[in-house]
Formats: sequence, C-alpha cells, structure tokens
Amino acid sequence: MNITDHFTIADLDASFRIAELMEEGDEQSWNYASNVDIYLEHMGTQVLLFEAEFDEETYFDVTFDDESGNGFAPRDVNLLGDYRPDNPLSAFDGQDIFGEWKVTFIDRIAEEDGTDLISWSLSGDSDPLGGGAGGEPIPEPGTLALLGLGAAAAGVAKRRRQKRAAA
Repeated sequence: MNITDHFTIADLDASFRIAELMEEGDEQSWNYASNVDIYLEHMGTQVLLFEAEFDEETYFDVTFDDESGNGFAPRDVNLLGDYRPDNPLSAFDGQDIFGEWKVTFIDRIAEEDGTDLISWSLSGDSDPLGGGAGGEPIPEPGTLALLGLGAAAAGVAKRRRQKRAAA
C-alpha cells in the first residue's frame, strides 16, 4: 500500500481479514488463518503483529490495536475484533505515514492454506506536535515561507498607507 499523505504517526492500528467461509455442497469450513505469521513494514521498521501458534480452522478478521484489552493468549479459534498485536505498533510512532507499507505472511504449517488476504487497512491518529492534527497533512516549508512573505508584504503596504495618510 502506498500512502500519499504526510503526517506524523501518534497511534496506528492495522486491520486484516484473512479467511472467508468455505462452502462445498452442504459442508462449511474456514481457511487455516491461525498458522500464519503477519509482519507490517514501513521505512525500514518491521513489526511481527501475529505469530502462528496453532493449526486450527480459523476465521481471522482482526484490528491490531496497542490499546486493546484483548490479548491473543490463549489463542481463540475464531479471531474477530480488536486485539493487541504480539509486538507493539508503537514502533511506527513518530514516523511520517507517507510512503510504502508492506505486509508479509509466512505460512508456518502448509503453503496452500491460510494465506488468502481478503483485505487490509491502516488507521490511526496523527501527532499534533508533528505538524498534523486529526490526519491533516503537514504544511510544506515552502507554503509556510510564502505565507510569511505575504503577511510581511501586507504589513509593509499598511505602513505605507498610514505614512501617506499622515503626510
């Protein structure tokens, strides 16, 4: 995923939907999503979000959130909702969200099951001290310089008018 906005990350959440219900005739089963390690990488920082610990038929629709009250131990058969990642997403705090984000799956049991990524997304908050608030882009230095020059020019013009009016 390539993100074109600029802002400093203050809190990041990552959502993944890995398996869908498989239906064959009258039988239903889930893909094996529980045997997959999930990594998220950005700007040279890599975080292991989920480390496979068992091989069960599992539905996986999870938002990884450092502030979640739900941990993965003991592992649930169906992983639905918010969970704390195995390693914190706060490793990305302070970085610019701009650029390429990469997800890597490593299937620890069998190559043919559990590796179907249905969807994934990122969400979170920006750092107001980093220049953005509520996901707003950080102003470019050139924009700030132009704004300053415009304000200075307006002040000079006002001073000239005041001098002409006094003369």
